[in-house]
Amino acid sequence: MPPSLPLEFLAVYNLILIISDIPVIFFNVLIILALLVDRTALGVVRLVLCNIPAACLVVAVAVSVYNITGTAVAFTDIQRPERIRQLCRAILFFVRAGGAARILILSAFSVTVYYIVRFHKSNNVKSNRHAFIAFVIAVIGLWVVAFLSNLPLLFDTVLNNSCEYTLLGGSINVTFFVLVFGIGGFATSITFLSLTVCYIRKHSVSLDTFKKALLKLGFFLLVENTVSFIGTILPSIVFTALSGQETTVTTLIITYVAGALIDLSLIPTPILLIVYFNPVRVLVTKWLCCGKNTPVLERRDSVKSTAKNTI
Repeated sequence: MPPSLPLEFLAVYNLILIISDIPVIFFNVLIILALLVDRTALGVVRLVLCNIPAACLVVAVAVSVYNITGTAVAFTDIQRPERIRQLCRAILFFVRAGGAARILILSAFSVTVYYIVRFHKSNNVKSNRHAFIAFVIAVIGLWVVAFLSNLPLLFDTVLNNSCEYTLLGGSINVTFFVLVFGIGGFATSITFLSLTVCYIRKHSVSLDTFKKALLKLGFFLLVENTVSFIGTILPSIVFTALSGQETTVTTLIITYVAGALIDLSLIPTPILLIVYFNPVRVLVTKWLCCGKNTPVLERRDSVKSTAKNTI
């Protein structure tokens, strides 16, 4: 009989993750609502930003279902994962799809900032409307790509009857996932951040106007891409590496640590969004404090001041 971890450990493990998931879900919903009702930031910025917590929300709900199920299973005679194979597949599908969407939207955000700095003009309403529609289509397309690219997880060629990655299909799938979403997404964010900095240096009389905004943008993108990689890419690599190996206490511990990374990587996103984006911070603070003593953000007429206030 293969070794297993104590039931007490499994119960505490899942309970801790459930407790960490609840505030993540709550604040992501709050941030989405704040971005929907805010009118001080550019619409295209709010559009893209709104999808970052939305992607995290998909993952958070999926892992919450998994953790709640894991807590129940820990006190029953149901063997994981043979008896709950389909639920395991579905949860892994949504975790991967949400993680992929998170990385893609982060890349789209870097493109959005470059567009604002390079092409956006506040007095050209028609052009801005067309750009907004284009970004809407692009964001929808990114969600479609994120879900379609993870459909193979629902088939036996990628996941076996024990909900583990297969040696061939699983390895190919994870390699593709790492190259496209992990390395590709991070490279896209850094590339457009660099293009934004280069354009400002060449065309701005003074860099002081954007200096703080760029530092915030750069830090936000770097941290978010790093935690996204840790929470989305790294667990997939670990699960693939352990597939087919003999089950030992060590491999079980590594598996549970990798699983915890998925949950823990969701925590920084709402914190960063609240800290680094003024409209979100003001509205969330207002709602949590029941509207007491909160400053009112005024809309900037200038594109540069709008970007600075938003980022």
